[in-house]
Amino acid sequence: MLTRALKGLEDVISVTIVMPVWRKTKPNDSNDTHTGWVFSDPHRKSFASSIDLGGPSPSFYPKNKHDPCLGAKTVREIYEKVGDVGG
Repeated sequence: MLTRALKGLEDVISVTIVMPVWRKTKPNDSNDTHTGWVFSDPHRKSFASSIDLGGPSPSFYPKNKHDPCLGAKTVREIYEKVGDVGG
């Protein structure tokens, strides 16, 4: 990150940060209990970890976006989109 800033590469190399708390990765599926990292969402309210560790955290950080390559909202979605469901 430091080299990126010193070289003035912020407009060329993006950085996407996951939220510092774990959330349910499929909150609409009551049978799915998996929790993991989620990307920021400017439309979501602040939240605490769904496993009661950490938070509350803001729902997004300025200039941070969803996964820019696959449009994933969670790290789990990235694994699923590339066919790696074992993690």
